[in-house]
Amino acid sequence: MGSSEDSLTQKHDLTISAKNITLEVVDVSENMVKIKSNCAGQVNGTLYSGSYNDTVEAIMMPDGTLPLTIRYIHMTNRGEAIWGKGIGSRGVPDTKAIARLTAEGTMWTSAPRLSQLNGKGWIVEGEYNIKEDSFEVRQQFHS
Repeated sequence: MGSSEDSLTQKHDLTISAKNITLEVVDVSENMVKIKSNCAGQVNGTLYSGSYNDTVEAIMMPDGTLPLTIRYIHMTNRGEAIWGKGIGSRGVPDTKAIARLTAEGTMWTSAPRLSQLNGKGWIVEGEYNIKEDSFEVRQQFHS
């Protein structure tokens, strides 16, 4: 992704900070562990700020990576709901227990003020702190 990653780091529309609050082991086998987690935190951005909640389904692969399916809702400080879904991946943690996190997806809202977000695509990149079981990502909207 080269130059698009550089531009995402430079410019973003939202910052999301959240912490894992539940973890369910859904299935296990010799080659994988399937988990489901819920995170809660804050979203801050140019169009709105508020709370963040998600449900993530992931498969822990033998190489340490995790493909992710994400479903989330943002509740703005004005009480508006923005929801979405996406897919992504979490990389292998480094020596400081930090793993790279990337995802992309689509969002919707019933809020008239934010109607330009309906069907809007997004991409995120950031870091997952394994020790603290938390993450911070920067999100950029695209067509």
